[in-house]
Amino acid sequence: MRYYSQDFAHKEFLDINLSTFVKKGGVVNDVKGIFPKQVINSRH
Repeated sequence: MRYYSQDFAHKEFLDINLSTFVKKGGVVNDVKGIFPKQVINSRH
C-alpha cells in the first residue's frame, strides 16, 4: 500500500514514513490529517 502525491516531497515523506503510519493502525486517518484529498484519491 502506497500513497502518491502530485508533490514529490509529499510522496517521498509518505514512502519514508509509511511503516510508521501502519504501526499506528491509522494510515488513512493520519494521511487525511496531513495531506490533501488527492493523496487518498490517487490510490483508486
